[in-house]
Amino acid sequence: MVHAARRRGSRQRIGCVATTPSGPRRMKDMPSEFPRLATPRPDASAGVAPRRRPPKRRLRCPLCGNPIEADAAADEVVCAACGFVVRLRLTNPSGNAAAEAKDKLESWLDGDPIAPRRITERERLWAWCRKRPWLSLTVAMTTAAVLAVAVAGATGYWYASRQLSEAQDTTRESERRRQQAELIAAEQARLAQEQEQQALAETAARKQAEQERREAERQRLEAQRQRQIAERKQRESERLGRLALARQLIEDSQKSLAENPFYSVFQAQESIRVMLGEGRSPDRRAEQALRDALSLVGGQMLHGHRGGIHAIAVSRAGRWLVTGGQDKVARLWDMNAPERAPIALTGHQGWISCAVFGPNDRWLVTTDFDGAARLWDLSAADPSAAPTVLQGHEGRVTVAAISPDGRWLLTAGGSYDADDNTARLWDLADRDPGRRVVELRGHARPILAATITPDGHWAVTAGQDKTIRLFDLTARHPAAQQIILRGHEGWISGVAASPNGRLLATCGHDGAVCLWDLREPDSAATPVVLRGHQGWVNALAFSPDGRWLVSGSFDNTARLWDLSAEDPAAACVVFAGHEGRIQHVAFSPDQRWVITGSHDKTIRLWDLAGADPAAAPVILRGHAGPITALAVSPDGKWLASGSTQTADERANPVRLWDLQLDDLLETARRTAGHRLSNEVRRQLLLEAAQHSESLK
Repeated sequence: MVHAARRRGSRQRIGCVATTPSGPRRMKDMPSEFPRLATPRPDASAGVAPRRRPPKRRLRCPLCGNPIEADAAADEVVCAACGFVVRLRLTNPSGNAAAEAKDKLESWLDGDPIAPRRITERERLWAWCRKRPWLSLTVAMTTAAVLAVAVAGATGYWYASRQLSEAQDTTRESERRRQQAELIAAEQARLAQEQEQQALAETAARKQAEQERREAERQRLEAQRQRQIAERKQRESERLGRLALARQLIEDSQKSLAENPFYSVFQAQESIRVMLGEGRSPDRRAEQALRDALSLVGGQMLHGHRGGIHAIAVSRAGRWLVTGGQDKVARLWDMNAPERAPIALTGHQGWISCAVFGPNDRWLVTTDFDGAARLWDLSAADPSAAPTVLQGHEGRVTVAAISPDGRWLLTAGGSYDADDNTARLWDLADRDPGRRVVELRGHARPILAATITPDGHWAVTAGQDKTIRLFDLTARHPAAQQIILRGHEGWISGVAASPNGRLLATCGHDGAVCLWDLREPDSAATPVVLRGHQGWVNALAFSPDGRWLVSGSFDNTARLWDLSAEDPAAACVVFAGHEGRIQHVAFSPDQRWVITGSHDKTIRLWDLAGADPAAAPVILRGHAGPITALAVSPDGKWLASGSTQTADERANPVRLWDLQLDDLLETARRTAGHRLSNEVRRQLLLEAAQHSESLK
């Protein structure tokens, strides 16, 4: 029967009291390894006393410290204070140990001696450590330290060995890679050497090829240079041959001029064409020969007039050309169709002295020596039908002008056998221009020249009384007041206004040319006098840009005055060569030509584009009498001229002259083409070429 159970330290001992047949026997301090044996409950019928209740175990809760009682056989107990579950963790012997303990107990109960259990080294050590805790702790710590050192040393040794092994492996791998790299480098060096040798060989081959190419290129360039030299020589020879041919054609043209002018036309035309093809300016002799030949074969002429021609005018658009003269008939030519017959404008009772077109090409005005002016409406279906007759002058009407705005018509004249020396203004804006006329009085003798300035401000008249009179067209009554300009010592026979209307040029029988500034407050102040002519000056013209002024005189010369110079008289170009007095002067619209018409029956073209404008002019021959009228087309392509004849009944054509070289060559081509066959033209060229080659 179990009496008590005590706990010493961490070891549990069980005290038991057993009753045997020989008497009670006490068992002290049995090891805890023995299992608890359940004492069989005595049977009540046998009169065995009941077993005691197992003792309680007392312990404290490890959480709150509250005392706890628990059965010795319980595995766990719950703290009543905090509810913590305390596990008693009693030893649960294995089956073999329990059987061994049972055998020993039974042997002991039977009275057999029990051999003590053999204590293991581990138990002894544990017992020794319990008796000597500090020493055991020191030994344990020392042992742990030694073990730690040993483990650390072993670990370090293992790590060092591993590092060494890895280093050796790395070294071996590096050595292997180095050897492999050396092999690769050696192979690459070998390949690089081979490539270098190959590159050197290729470079040498390339240099050789380049030298050969350069040599071939040099030879090619040399051959090309030689070829170019040969071609240049050939071209130069051909050019010289063509120039020689051109010169020979000029000579042949001059020789053929009298014998066969058609040959002369073709030869001169070909000479000019060759010169132009060489990029050279045509020889002036060739152009002169061509114009002379064309005049001999007829040239461009407008037939119809009989007697002298005193008036020629071209419309502003260039379509209409009007001519009039001693046959008292004005003829209107449509220049867009020159082959058509002209429109005859009849009705004049005297020689036609002047013709002028209005600015819009609607009105044409013609005047005559009978004192009448006729106004022709060009917009009508038949311009010759029912003209407006403006009468009022008692003497001749010699000059006329229309204002730029087309409103005013100025007519003037006079004669010794009439007392009427007035100018008249006709209002063309009125339905009946003849109904309202403004008389401009003041001149004591016939008026020889008149104009209206391009700005439409002044009507200018001049005449035999040696005065110039200005009438203000912007005033309400233009005749109410006038400005008188005096300075000439003889008759004033010509007036001209600059394109901007600022300067007025006058000339007269005293041989002087006077310039008046119309913009000055006192226009009658002392003028600028240009002297140099040795005879009467009766023709004036301004250039289109207003820089130049040309004057024609009875001394057979024309003078070109540079109005932009500080002293225009010092900057004067003298055009000499005419054998008769100069009747008319004009500028071409492009300002290349100064045109002069003379009493010697010729017209001369002075080239302002040349180095010396006064040298070698182009002479236009063909008129049978003195040049009495000139007009240039607005586009500058052609010139129309008229002259007087020795007999009134003789046919007197108006001549047209090409001012542009291209037009001249086209006229020559048509003229020669109508009369010369292709065979004749080839023969003329062949003869000229053979002759020029023999001369070369």
